[in-house]
Amino acid sequence: MVEVKNEARYIREFILFYQATGADRIYLYDNDSEDNPMEEIEPFLKEGFVVYKRWPGKASQTAAYRDAIRNTKKRTKWLAIIDADEFLFSPKKAMPDMLREYEEYPGVGANWIMFGPSGHITSPQGLVMDNYKMTLADWNGVKNCHIKVSFNPRKYLVSSIHIMPVTKKANMRLILKEIPLTIIVLLS
Repeated sequence: MVEVKNEARYIREFILFYQATGADRIYLYDNDSEDNPMEEIEPFLKEGFVVYKRWPGKASQTAAYRDAIRNTKKRTKWLAIIDADEFLFSPKKAMPDMLREYEEYPGVGANWIMFGPSGHITSPQGLVMDNYKMTLADWNGVKNCHIKVSFNPRKYLVSSIHIMPVTKKANMRLILKEIPLTIIVLLS
């Protein structure tokens, strides 16, 4: 699930990346974008890979997450709530294959690798993954300890992009270093 607001320039790269890494579907919530994301996502809507929902309002992110969880609960085994400039992947195997190994758990956590401006003063044209090569740890020596969670939407209590409390019957296993799972985040 991704919520966008004026991120049309990133969305095609985002969709193609997740299509190539084995995602079944992207639920795209549009928070009053003025840059015409429909132009970028139209082919993916037609093929059914992207499900589009207009989601207006200020400070609507948490409500959009809850709506996505509620609407995907019965048809989705794994849901990740990420931003249009975030790329979640496993360097060792396809994401569906990797996640299949953890189906007994309600969720898995992926440690972020944060990328900073990489020397750019303004956002350059081109692909995010081509333009941003310098991690924040390279830049300032500080490693990030935040995570993003891929989770089973049937087992959640409340939603947050960094914490996913789950039902009492399900014990959340946050697997950080032992899982070959990485999320790349662009800081703009």
